[in-house]
Amino acid sequence: MYVVVLLLTALCFQANAQSQVRQSLRFYSSVLSDSVAYSVYLPDGYQQSQRNYPVVYLLHGMWGSEKDWIQYGHVQEIMDEGIDSGKWSPMIIIMPDAGNCYYVNDRKGEYRYEEMFFFELIPKLEGRYRIYGREEMRAICGLSMGGFGSMLYAMKHPSMFSACAALSPAIRTDQNLVEMGEEKYFSFFQPVFGGGDHGTDRITDHWKRNNIHHLSIEIPADTLRTVAWHIDIGDDDFLYDGVERFHILWRDLELEHQYRVRDGAHTWEYWRTGLPGCLDFINKQFIR
Repeated sequence: MYVVVLLLTALCFQANAQSQVRQSLRFYSSVLSDSVAYSVYLPDGYQQSQRNYPVVYLLHGMWGSEKDWIQYGHVQEIMDEGIDSGKWSPMIIIMPDAGNCYYVNDRKGEYRYEEMFFFELIPKLEGRYRIYGREEMRAICGLSMGGFGSMLYAMKHPSMFSACAALSPAIRTDQNLVEMGEEKYFSFFQPVFGGGDHGTDRITDHWKRNNIHHLSIEIPADTLRTVAWHIDIGDDDFLYDGVERFHILWRDLELEHQYRVRDGAHTWEYWRTGLPGCLDFINKQFIR
């Protein structure tokens, strides 16, 4: 009987010690005058321990939500396997919802998502969960629009992050914007970045302040070097041109970055297979 009780106790503890994913939690943002949804991955043992954990902010792409990386990206399975195998230290993953705002404050200052992210989301959630709350234990990662957002945030706020990993980041040059079709431009880019209807009139100061290519030149190289960078793009991705030009620019500027081109396109299969490489890169920065 005593052996049975011990066995049942051990099985109950094991069941309780599994990783958890909590979806679509919310907090109220006074900056946005609205609630913000997010999901969170808590590693095995979080509930039983008193330790603090590193954190990765994992950003979704256009038309996505705080649930994408869970439902399509298999983040829980990938994290569990990496931690259980001993490859990665246990860490917390926070996945916020951003709609289609490109993770920036819009041109009119009416929807200030970037401001909310740094002045509300990070402080609130790092106070809610047992997170180290130091830049050496904080990283950011994302896909497509979220890959752009992760790079933009790490460039504009380098003191906040030790590492940035971007999958298929939506990096566009001025020429890409000028040549963009009207439907895409007026639906997604003009409301966020402003600009005229045609040609170079589309290139506004707000666009330049939130453009990876422009920021790469304007931000001091030594500042950018304080963050570790990992970029992963498929050879059949429609965003390849802007990302490849970024890579060439950074190589010319002698800015160190890990750049990977794999076989694939702009798909969840590509991002799922790329996420372990991103997390491996980030984990190495956490344990330096």
